[in-house]
Amino acid sequence: MKDANLLLTASTSRELVEDPFKAIERTKRWKIKSAYGDIGFKYRDDQTIAYVASRMPAVYSACHRVLKEVKRRLPGFAPKSVLDFGSATGSVLWAIREVWPHSLESINLVEPSKYMQRVAQSLLHGLKDLPLIHSYDSIQALMKNLDKSDMEHDLVMASYVLGEVASLKDRITIVCQLWNLTQDVLEMFRRVSEQFTVMFRRKAFLHWYTGEGMNEMEFIEAECNMNDLVSSINNIKMRLLKKK
Repeated sequence: MKDANLLLTASTSRELVEDPFKAIERTKRWKIKSAYGDIGFKYRDDQTIAYVASRMPAVYSACHRVLKEVKRRLPGFAPKSVLDFGSATGSVLWAIREVWPHSLESINLVEPSKYMQRVAQSLLHGLKDLPLIHSYDSIQALMKNLDKSDMEHDLVMASYVLGEVASLKDRITIVCQLWNLTQDVLEMFRRVSEQFTVMFRRKAFLHWYTGEGMNEMEFIEAECNMNDLVSSINNIKMRLLKKK
């Protein structure tokens, strides 16, 4: 995170802190730079087949593990509405149905590749008790079609997708957009921060890391960064509520 922040210009960092909405409005779509110019990153038919064969099982496994951890840390949490950004062939939906079999009522899928969307639909064909599913090719298309009352989701997922967005500035903008569309899982950050503080005050396991060359100040800085992140997200959410 520290190295990534160093790549930002001072003006970009200041804009994100002072007015994150300005950055959100400026970035219009999920994009990458290529030898052919600025294009949307979309899987073709052959790439989608390769993805299903090689990556989908691993992505499903990782999503399932993360969601099981969310359930363990937040035992009273059961998402009814979900946003899956970069949904690909639907691994998140499959994992959610396994972890919370009866809670999900609606899910919004954001996936720019029509091939991926088609495969996801094929895999779900014939299944019963599916939630209400809407598919979009961008966050902007999603936000245009949602009522204000439906903007916030209980859970927002973005699995293995930010690495496919080449621009660091666009990644940060996407994260801001996704935070604006969630409401409940922020609680997990608070709990992690509280648990970290308790353990760090007792120096629990600290010697493992200092023995490998880490400095104790790095942990203090990490704690401050986590608290700043939670505070910033809360400020953004308060501004959104005022706009509504």
